[in-house]
Order: sequence, then C-alpha cells, then structure tokens
Amino acid sequence: MKIALVSRVKNLYANKRLAFSARMAGHDIWVAHPDEYSMELGPERRPTLKAAWQQELPDLVLCRMGAEITLYEQALLQSFEDLDIPVINPLKSQMACKDKFAALQRLASVGLPVPRTAFVRHPARLEAALDGLGDPPWIMKTITGATGFGVVRVDSIESARSLFDAMWSDRREVFFQEFVHGASGNDLRVLAIGGEPLCGIRRVAREGEFRANVHRGGLGRTLDMTDEIADLTRRAAGLFSLPLCGVDILESAEGMRVLEVNASPGFEGLEKTTSEDVAEKIISFAVDYRLRNGA
Repeated sequence: MKIALVSRVKNLYANKRLAFSARMAGHDIWVAHPDEYSMELGPERRPTLKAAWQQELPDLVLCRMGAEITLYEQALLQSFEDLDIPVINPLKSQMACKDKFAALQRLASVGLPVPRTAFVRHPARLEAALDGLGDPPWIMKTITGATGFGVVRVDSIESARSLFDAMWSDRREVFFQEFVHGASGNDLRVLAIGGEPLCGIRRVAREGEFRANVHRGGLGRTLDMTDEIADLTRRAAGLFSLPLCGVDILESAEGMRVLEVNASPGFEGLEKTTSEDVAEKIISFAVDYRLRNGA
C-alpha cells in the first residue's frame, strides 16, 4: 500500500517510527511536506493534485500536522478526501478539535466532565469571568496549540489583567481554567485507536514546571487503565469521530476531568513507558481503515 505521511517536520520521533513500521510491513511510505503539493480545480468535479516529486497519489494519508493547521493545509486534506483517499484523521474531525474551547463545549454538552472554564473576549469582562473559577491561581490557554505551548499559570488578578491585555491587543483569543490543586504537574494521556484505548501513561512534570507534556520535559509513568479512564477515552474519541487520538485527563479530588482531545498525538512517551509498539498498531489499523473506507 502507498502511504503519504503529511507533516511539516520529517524527522519527528513519531514520523520516523511510523515510516519504519510501515516499511517493515511491506508498505511504500514517504513523508511529504504539505507545501510539496499543489491543487488545481476546473469544470471537473474532482480536483487535481500534483506533488513536487512523488508522481503517484497515495492510497492512504496519515496527517501529522498538529493543531495549527493552516487554510492551505485544510484545502489539501479536503482534496485528498475528494479524491476518495482516506485521511487519518478526517479533516472534519481534526477541525472539531482545533478550537480547544469549542471542543470543551462539545464534551460538556454530552455530560463528559471538564474543568471549570471561562472564555471572555473583552478586558472589561475579565474579572467577572474569573470570579466563576474560584481564587487564583488559574490556567490561561490559547484557543489553539499543542505540546504545552500557549499554556500559562496565572497567580493573581493583576497578572491575569496584564497577560490578557497583551493577548487582546495582539488579537489572540485565550480562555481561563480553574487550577486543580493536588493535580499540578500530573495528568493522564491515553491513546485511542479505532475508538478504543490502546495504552496510557501518567505524565509527571519536571521540577519547577506545571505542564506535564513530554515535549516540556515531563516524565512518563505506568498507568493502570481503569474502567473509568477507558470509558472517558471511548466517549471522547467517539464524540469527535476520531480514528486516532490522544485524550488528556486530569485527576482531582472531585473526580476525573477531560482536558482536551488531540487529533495528532505524539507517542514517544507512550512507547518508552509501556510495552506497546504504538507505531505498528497505528500502521496496522490505518491499512485496515483504508481497506474498509477506500474507493
């Protein structure tokens, strides 16, 4: 099978592992930067895709572009889908996760537990919004972002005003969440394939850091996959119709909270902490997905 792994960075851990596993299984895989493609439209219903060097179109696309997906990249993925080339993950599912607050709205609307969250647009409404989150500290997040980028701990109302004013003047939208005491620097990452949890880890932040992302130096610890964690993962993955995703969960004295759903999850920490060959499982699932959903 011919597989295009579309990514802006070719040498990421996940890309190298996926390429190795695909080749070991006998598939033809290449890592393609989205800018290597061009798209053409005309009277015909179907678009024309051209690549800088790869002459054949793939049978399957693995998308590894993260949350900051551009309008051009959205059009590229839509073109693949219009040509009946399955994309993991589908564009619609990816876009549903891109806006973190909108994703939290969807999670909350079906009864999934999420942290107390406030989204405000104008500085004049900031203090009223923060009142609903309890006393500081709070967590401020940008609407899009990954690997802990755009996540800031805010320890006072003065700091909140200063940070929010800077974001507002730069026309960047942010939201605030309660700071869950006792859970700082500790969260759960569960990988779901085909809507089912495959494996998970407990991520522990390095000293002096509250973000537990592996990309921020966080450490992976083994995780006991309880029925509650597995159920939250299935419901979150199913809500966004994601064939492949990472579900981030926070434990608190009041119970579990779903933090976010990641449509382009890294898995370096998962492979290094667990015994799972995550890359092989993804490739095996993707090939089966293509056979079930291809033209």
